[in-house]
Amino acid sequence: MYNGLVEILLATYNGQDYIEKQIQSIIHQTYTNWNLLVSDDCSNDKTLDILYKYAKEDSRIKIISKGKRFGSAAKNFIFLLKNAQSEFVAFCDQDDYWHPDKLEVFLHNVIDAGGRENGPMLIYSDLRVVDQHGVLISESYYDMMKLNPYRNSLSNLLVQNIVTGCASMINRDLYRLILKHTIDCDKIVMHDWFIAVICAACGSLVYIDSPTIDYCQHITNVVGAKKFNLLKWIKKNDDNKVSIRNSVIQASYIYDNYKLYLSDESKKVLKNYASILSYSLIKRLFILIHYDLWKSNVLRRIGQIIYTLKV
Repeated sequence: MYNGLVEILLATYNGQDYIEKQIQSIIHQTYTNWNLLVSDDCSNDKTLDILYKYAKEDSRIKIISKGKRFGSAAKNFIFLLKNAQSEFVAFCDQDDYWHPDKLEVFLHNVIDAGGRENGPMLIYSDLRVVDQHGVLISESYYDMMKLNPYRNSLSNLLVQNIVTGCASMINRDLYRLILKHTIDCDKIVMHDWFIAVICAACGSLVYIDSPTIDYCQHITNVVGAKKFNLLKWIKKNDDNKVSIRNSVIQASYIYDNYKLYLSDESKKVLKNYASILSYSLIKRLFILIHYDLWKSNVLRRIGQIIYTLKV
């Protein structure tokens, strides 16, 4: 059994109502060789007081940044990633609750999948969805969202993220590859999506078909689990155009900065999606079909076609 150090990256901002429960769930992990690296984005509530209390009691908890304004979770997590050194790194949200064996389950799966010798790797799991009081909403995030967690090819991930950062772990090969370039967070949609696309292009992804955290849904979530509804999605005309445009900008950014590390096939897929909005409507549709650039189900694909042709 693996017994090396695992670093857990926790980005915080005004999380006083949730942070204590999350830290407790980490402290009570069955796998105990971990360090929790915390970066606070200028919280103006009692988040830092709570963090300092636990850091004083447990030397594994290290506050590495405070008073530095990031302005987004993505920028905060990328900063944390730059400070990582361990062989495996897990991401952590301030408002969730880790199941006691989360780290143990992830390490078992990443070692079995060859995460120490097979190049860049990302492991991700299902999540139980709960409300702010801990009441169960769904036993499965993927069932609730009508997402197929196994659709993790580069083509699939370019158009739709299925990896939730708070239920993922990456190896050193992957984060060293990611950090070969200074990351412009204004060109990426979210850190977990960006990391998943790079891993799909240059490495491998492994899915754990069981929940390892309770994923909390509340009014202040930056990104949350919301049931998919096609009519509501179509009505959000401008938002959907922006979403597709941003996914294309992200693809272009990854192609421009990481093409030296890509296979010829990955280059082809990335380059075509990065250029899709410059093509005629017919060619846009051809590229979606030819490179299998589809979201998870038929309803989403209908919406995807509508807005890829309208942008």
